[in-house]
Amino acid sequence: MVQVKLRGKRFQISVQDLKGLNFDNLETRKGGEYYVLIEDKEIPIKRALYSILKKKGIDLTLLDFTTQDAVRVFRKLELPIVVKSKKNNLLRFAGAIKEGKNLNAVEDKGKAYEA
Repeated sequence: MVQVKLRGKRFQISVQDLKGLNFDNLETRKGGEYYVLIEDKEIPIKRALYSILKKKGIDLTLLDFTTQDAVRVFRKLELPIVVKSKKNNLLRFAGAIKEGKNLNAVEDKGKAYEA
């Protein structure tokens, strides 16, 4: 059981609050980059927290809390957080690592996106 404060509302959440929630429809939804692992299912992290809040009768919408808030809550509950990047992380380094004297990260990055 952990104490949580979101947007001025204080309440308690436990792993037991996850029991009985139907995450089947949430698992197939596209989420952002952050998921919480519940019963071997990757659930979009904000939707998982929203489901708990709804079950507890706490009047907050998905827009009332951030992904960071949800990550903090589930870390307190010691549940695994899964991060899935939507972009190819290697493209972030295009042009940054290059042999030779003529380094042009902007030009090289543009070429990498064109390929």
